[in-house]
Amino acid sequence: MDLKGKVFDVVIIGAGPAGMSAALWCDDLGLSCCVIESGRIFGGQLHLIHNAIKNHLGSDFSDGIDCFEHFSESLKGRRFETRIGVNVKEIDVPGLAVRLSDRGALAGKSIVIASGVRRRKLRVPGESEFYGKGIIDSGARFREQAKGRSIVVVGGGDAALENALILAVHADRVYLVHRRNEFTAKPEFVESIRSNSKIEVLTNSAVQAFTGDGKLEFIDVSGVDGQQTRLTVGNAVIRIGVEPNTDFVPPAIDADANGYLRVDHEGRTSAKLIYAVGDVASPVSPTISSAVGTAATAVKSIAKLIHTIK
Repeated sequence: MDLKGKVFDVVIIGAGPAGMSAALWCDDLGLSCCVIESGRIFGGQLHLIHNAIKNHLGSDFSDGIDCFEHFSESLKGRRFETRIGVNVKEIDVPGLAVRLSDRGALAGKSIVIASGVRRRKLRVPGESEFYGKGIIDSGARFREQAKGRSIVVVGGGDAALENALILAVHADRVYLVHRRNEFTAKPEFVESIRSNSKIEVLTNSAVQAFTGDGKLEFIDVSGVDGQQTRLTVGNAVIRIGVEPNTDFVPPAIDADANGYLRVDHEGRTSAKLIYAVGDVASPVSPTISSAVGTAATAVKSIAKLIHTIK
């Protein structure tokens, strides 16, 4: 559909749970909106959740895909436009316009940034080369294939330790590599790791490189004393946290030291009529429930402003 020249009440950047919730509430409150999504489909981080989701009030989901399908059902029949498979290049703050990578642009009376987060990378040699060739994105999804293998899990938080425990059920050996001495994961995870004879903990250690001939075979790890160890492995999982998708956000919109957008209790950023919802503005509570709720709050706030202007 040709959207050139059209001014939407709301332009939504991102189609994860926050963006989907924002679109639903726009329709519910009679606001025209367009959702921009860089991926091929809606859902965002839901497509990377392979465990059961049991902490979203009123619903249990078998995994992220199950959650996405239920959320998608709620959007059926709702009225909003979409731009799929395009990246946001920049936001024109004074003009309330979103410039796209395909040279297009969308104008709005308001903008909602729901761009979420992405998994942080180690940025070491071989990391990109061996993604999908030994570096896997989920221990839960790969657990059955781990039998008889040695696997490295990198990280010290809940996600890293949970992946290590899941993989240790079938793997011969799991190396847990963490750059610090202490873990930030839940005490029960740490206790389970320490008592599992199949998990070898390498603290104060850092991955230096991933190597192999066409597929991952070795991981070079250095200790605090600089001594380097080469681990022979079949797979690796990297869980060192996430970072917000804010590359396109101009300095005029305030962010904290880690790039998360600063918002008030209604989701308003420092720029007039530009809001941020979900994980991109929620380092303390990056949850599905927070994403859905903050989006509803922001759109309700926008509706009050727009209806007042009208």
